[in-house]
Amino acid sequence: MALKDKLFGLIDNSLLSAFNKKPEKPVDPSKARKPLLAGIEKTKKQFEEGRTKVPHRWWTVNNGVVAFEAKVGGATFEINGKPINYIPSERFPEFLASMKAAVDAGEFDGEIANHGKGSAKVSAPKGRGRGGNDDPNHPKNANPAAWAKMKPGERIQAGLAYKNSKKG
Repeated sequence: MALKDKLFGLIDNSLLSAFNKKPEKPVDPSKARKPLLAGIEKTKKQFEEGRTKVPHRWWTVNNGVVAFEAKVGGATFEINGKPINYIPSERFPEFLASMKAAVDAGEFDGEIANHGKGSAKVSAPKGRGRGGNDDPNHPKNANPAAWAKMKPGERIQAGLAYKNSKKG
């Protein structure tokens, strides 16, 4: 029995998270800046040429004001804590030049490194997907205790009956 105790004393099952943790790959800052710098250059060229119908562009102009929304890797890149920033159109080329200089100087390296690592705000439309009905008359909300005891098939039937009762 003493051998088992010694054996069990060596086991530490709290190490599961350390075991499953993926090692962090070092990020080359100059490589990480490339998509943002390329987007700034593309935006500058589009703006100078007056190309306002380009798909996936980062900017829109209206009433002499440019709404600028940078996207990196398909996700919005926040600048100054905002997803969209507004710049007077006559100062937009100056803004792009300043932003390019700041990115080149590494002033956005922290934001670039953390981009897409949980800081994005995600929301789902109400009433869509799994369990998104906020109507107080829905069976899930009207009687939560009964809903919790139902089997999945019963929940589907109750939800469909509620949905059909709403139609007519």
